[in-house]
Amino acid sequence: MAPILRTLALGLLLGGCAREPSGETFSSFQLQDVELELRAVSGWAFGSHTVHFYEVSSGARRHLGSAELANDGAVVDGRNASLAALDRGRWELTLTGEEDQDQRWLIERTGPSLSIRRR
Repeated sequence: MAPILRTLALGLLLGGCAREPSGETFSSFQLQDVELELRAVSGWAFGSHTVHFYEVSSGARRHLGSAELANDGAVVDGRNASLAALDRGRWELTLTGEEDQDQRWLIERTGPSLSIRRR
């Protein structure tokens, strides 16, 4: 019986960790009734950062996608992201890194949630 309990506990522990958001929040934007949260995971040494996009609504967090951002080893912060409203339910997110061309992302309201894709 003990091996079964250990296996179950390990499964719950790993499953719970997989649902946690990745990285440190560096910017967030309020989009109508939801929040777009941007989190960065630092690369090794001067490597690229991984930026994760999350939709936050009613306390729930949903991963929308990820991107790589080369920032010359500098910390990613609010200066690396900007948001512009396009029209009702559509926004353009711009990620700016020291070593990259600006990345432009289209964020759209698709029913009750958001979608994101590179432009």
